[in-house]
Amino acid sequence: MIEINNFNIIKPVSYIILLLSQPMTNNGKHNLYQKWIRYIREAYDNRNDYLEIINIRSNCPTNNSILDKKFKKNYENMKNNFALIHTLNVVNKTKIKKKTFSENKEYIKPIIVENENNELLKLTNFQMVTFIFQYLNEFDEQSININLWNYCLKSVTFSLKNCIVGLIILICQYTYLTSLFYHTIKNFNPSQDTFIILITVISTIISFLYSYKTILSFYNSLKLYRFLLTLYTDYPSLIFNNKNNERNINMSKGKIRYNLIADFLSNFILPLIIPFINIFIILNSETIIDSILNCMAIFFIIQIDEEVYSTTDYKTEKRSIIFTRWIISNIYCNTFQEFNNIYRLEINNKKIYKKNKKIHPKDAIINMNM
Repeated sequence: MIEINNFNIIKPVSYIILLLSQPMTNNGKHNLYQKWIRYIREAYDNRNDYLEIINIRSNCPTNNSILDKKFKKNYENMKNNFALIHTLNVVNKTKIKKKTFSENKEYIKPIIVENENNELLKLTNFQMVTFIFQYLNEFDEQSININLWNYCLKSVTFSLKNCIVGLIILICQYTYLTSLFYHTIKNFNPSQDTFIILITVISTIISFLYSYKTILSFYNSLKLYRFLLTLYTDYPSLIFNNKNNERNINMSKGKIRYNLIADFLSNFILPLIIPFINIFIILNSETIIDSILNCMAIFFIIQIDEEVYSTTDYKTEKRSIIFTRWIISNIYCNTFQEFNNIYRLEINNKKIYKKNKKIHPKDAIINMNM
């Protein structure tokens, strides 16, 4: 366990923080690529324990300036620190231009680790890892229901299947609802049956509760949509334009906006009007059976997008891990571009070494006093 400004960090997370803070070459058996893949997975698996410790320690007044409980604040602090590190890095690069390295061993580490500002880099990486885990934790903390559209908030792969199916469902939802409402208004004749009135009241109350839950879920996801668009604006490299896209990273700001609009229409506008339309449609039923069937039809319309969307915990976790690696690697490599092949493109260094022995960052020397 390492300590950064009085914060004790659990081992799995400390590994990735130190790896990004002090990567350098050596004649070891393992390369940076292997450590990068393994450490991210271990940190992700232990994120809940990590965040629990962070939440407890961040309540301490003396630590407020270092880490915040809100991921947006940590993101802004991280971005400002990386800007400072970039400035220091540019200055320090001029100091090592005269240095020479042997052909079979070349240092490709952040230049800033050669001076006294190494603690700043550790702190910045600490904030970076923290904000991304806090962001992912928002889904559970805010009870956000994953559907055909907001899956993009923690995925770097745009689903064409979800896009097509979601568009068809949206058309069906509004077509069904418009048809029912038009027919009801045109032939409106409120029933005087006590049971039908009772069913109308009960179903309306339930629809209000369900609509409130759905709207609240969308409202909580809205800030994540906005943040993700900001993130893509701050770091354009998140949009992957490489033709050899083996990891299927194809998310973009336009696709996120499309999902946001579709999510808004299905999980904000629709739940907002359903309870009121529910009153007219069920109250207009001729028999009790018709009222029950109409009630079920209305709930089917509003729930269809969540019922159609299906995924497994394994797929969700896999997408989240890839999302985490992609975000961290792009932010980090924006300052330290010499690590682009290793962290962002995830090219195995041993494969590079076979082609070019001059570039061979075999291992990460990390001093871990734990």
